[in-house]
Amino acid sequence: MMEMHLERPLRLGRTFAYTGRFRTEGDEVVHRVAVATWPFTPGRELRRRATLLAPDRLRLEPLNPGHGLALSLTWQRTDPA
Repeated sequence: MMEMHLERPLRLGRTFAYTGRFRTEGDEVVHRVAVATWPFTPGRELRRRATLLAPDRLRLEPLNPGHGLALSLTWQRTDPA
C-alpha cells in the first residue's frame, strides 16, 4: 500500500485556484473541480454557502469552518452588465 503525503509545492506560495462547473442547491454553491492547483483534486465537489451582500457582491464561505482548509471568497463585479 502506498502512503500519501500532501505537501504544498513551494512554487505556489499562498495561492490556489480551481475551475469547473457549478450548481446551486438552496443557499449553497457546489463546485465540481475540473482543473486545480494543490490541494484540490479533479472530480472533488466543494460546497460553499453563498450570500449576496449587495447587487454586485457575492460571498462564498465554507459550510464547516475549522474542518480542513477553510477559505472565504468575496467576489465583486467591477463592470455592471
